[in-house]
Order: sequence, then C-alpha cells, then structure tokens
Amino acid sequence: MKIFHILFLVQGLALLSACATPAGKLKDSDFVSRTIEVQKPVSHTLSSFYEGLRFCGPESGGVVFVTHHGVPECSPMRPDGSAVCDLYMGGGNSGHSSLILGRADFTPTSQGSSITLRVQSYVAGKEKILDAWEKFINGKAKEVCPEN
Repeated sequence: MKIFHILFLVQGLALLSACATPAGKLKDSDFVSRTIEVQKPVSHTLSSFYEGLRFCGPESGGVVFVTHHGVPECSPMRPDGSAVCDLYMGGGNSGHSSLILGRADFTPTSQGSSITLRVQSYVAGKEKILDAWEKFINGKAKEVCPEN
C-alpha cells in the first residue's frame, strides 16, 4: 500500500511540474481569488499572515488530507504601502519548490487593508487554503493548526 501512495505522489508531482508557470507569467484567470478587508494596516496584516505561515509550516493535515499553506516570498513594502507575497509549494533545498501555489496582494485602504488572496485553479482544496490564509491574516493560526 505504501508503494501505491509513493507512486501516486510522484505521479502527482510530475503532473504539477508539467503545469508549472513562473510567477511573473501567471494571469488572473489562472487563480481562484478571494478579497478580504481588515481594519488593520498592511504592515500588521502582512506580519500576521507571515507568522501564521511560520506557525503552521508549508502544509498541515497529514498525507492524504493535506492542506498546503505554501512557503512565502514576500516583496518589501512598496512606497505606496502595498506588498505582494508569492506562495510556493513546499520542498526542495531552498525550502520551496518552483511551483506557485498562490499569491497574496496587500493594499492599504482608508479603513485598514484590502487583501486579495489567490490560489492556482488546478490546486486541490482551494477553499481550505483560502480559509487558512484568511485565518492567518486575522491572527488565528491555532485554529488552522491546533496540534502545533
């Protein structure tokens, strides 16, 4: 049975590798998106998001029912107060693979922050990933990964 699972995972990774698109080449149509509004500044929401990702790690939930959280590569804050994080699938020597899981765009508003969360449309469990990211932004990582 273990051999079947390993072969299944290897085949799945090979399929995902064939679908890999560099971060700069992805279009909005490649993603399923959710936009949330938070009454905190971008710096705070970005920090909460990053801490949630650190707390839970690149994935949670086990082998079969895994929820990917990703490994972030965040840009420095821009002069307009916005920031962008590309999220990669975990793995490899650098801590992440070359496969883009999604993206989070943080934009300041007069009330706080607007955050657009995007998950690649081919990824399984998109809603669970978006839910987890939203909880990270709201400082609720322990609800996503209670065993940590």
